Amino acid sequence: MSARVGLMLCLLACLALAQEPPTPQQKQEVFDLSPHYTLGGELEGEATLNLDLTVRMQVAAKNIDHRTLQAQEIVRRFRDTVAGVKGGKIAAVKRVYAEAYERQRMPGSRDYERLESPLHKRTLTIGLDSDGKREVSAEGEPALSARDTQHEVHTERYEAALPTEPVSVGDTWTVTGDRLRRAVGNGFGKEPVGQITCRFVEVKEENLDPELVPDAEPQRYAIVQVDLETKARMGARDEDPDMTCHLTGELWFSLAERKLAKVELQGMAHVRSVEREGDVEVKITATGPLKINKRFWFPRKPEPPEQPPADPGLPTPPERR
Repeated sequence: MSARVGLMLCLLACLALAQEPPTPQQKQEVFDLSPHYTLGGELEGEATLNLDLTVRMQVAAKNIDHRTLQAQEIVRRFRDTVAGVKGGKIAAVKRVYAEAYERQRMPGSRDYERLESPLHKRTLTIGLDSDGKREVSAEGEPALSARDTQHEVHTERYEAALPTEPVSVGDTWTVTGDRLRRAVGNGFGKEPVGQITCRFVEVKEENLDPELVPDAEPQRYAIVQVDLETKARMGARDEDPDMTCHLTGELWFSLAERKLAKVELQGMAHVRSVEREGDVEVKITATGPLKINKRFWFPRKPEPPEQPPADPGLPTPPERR
């Protein structure tokens, strides 16, 4: 071994010995993203779903190839109060709907029609019975049917996409099976299959309501990026339409409140069905953008700031002609 090589190896050894082990502060922080609820805890929520479809009907035997546009918006505004906690988890919630309606634009129409849901202005209690099955009861009249309340659950659906173990920024996980069905519900069809691929991308400090509370202190949020793919049949019959969805977006988990504060997803939906009337085959396809937006406040949504009164000394602007 030459003297030069020996000297280089000696220097490298000294440098290696001089390196100190990482301090605890240098180690990556771990976060528990499991939701936390307390009896009597309150929240206010707003949720919207927007779906715009181009519907195409093809009947080759009759030389028909027809396209129409269809649009739907579902709006829910509500207040929740935790009415039961069991084993450290929420077991029941009392939900008061301020608004629950849909706006639809049917094929061939240029105008939207507003349809109030049976849940509009109603108060429900949603929870689990002694066997752990979903149970819904409503106050007042008229009585609500099982179909009216089929989408009601006692916690936010996309909590099912949160990790079951503590995670660090950069960690990934996949949601399938019962947790996938819990997250997407049966609005996309019965017994959906697929997966949600999740990645913890960052921790961000932000004021989510700059227009309502401009001077609010920024809060810390864990941002989870999601990629959702799902497929389901829109009914029990083999000839019922199939629906597939591919959505991407983010879940904002409040580290202070230990609950989801915001859900933002967007992507494409595809519907396909083939029906036969005798020897005639009718093929129907529909494709279009789908958006899901949810926002939650604890315990209430802030009131908008008061606008200053108009200065009576200012001249009235002239009318436009």
